[in-house]
Amino acid sequence: MDDLRRYVAGNTQAFEDADTPQGAIDVGFFNVVASPDVSPEILRSLVESNFQGDYRNMNPFDGGRHDFMELGAWIGDQGLAIRFIALAAHTKLAALDAPDSSWARGTKKGLASSGMLAIQAPQPKV
Repeated sequence: MDDLRRYVAGNTQAFEDADTPQGAIDVGFFNVVASPDVSPEILRSLVESNFQGDYRNMNPFDGGRHDFMELGAWIGDQGLAIRFIALAAHTKLAALDAPDSSWARGTKKGLASSGMLAIQAPQPKV
């Protein structure tokens, strides 16, 4: 799991509203900018080699909806789970399900905290 955590941490940056560069992904709690060098293939490979998580086992790309709390238990850190959500959305490996960016930051944080921040990957082909 350490390799996945390092990849997510090394390829994302979190920003508060005032400091956010253009192109950031709004994930409710903060905005995330993904590195232009991030590879969907590497991210998928790291996920596939890390189904066994810190506090639960899972495959976030199994076609189900996975919120940041569930992903946090898997990756071992909820802040990193939120950055993972943004990275998965940035690489188009999963769709982002987050409060609309037109809401005020406090409202978005409240909605995200209640589980309205998640990803859902396409159903795997069998």
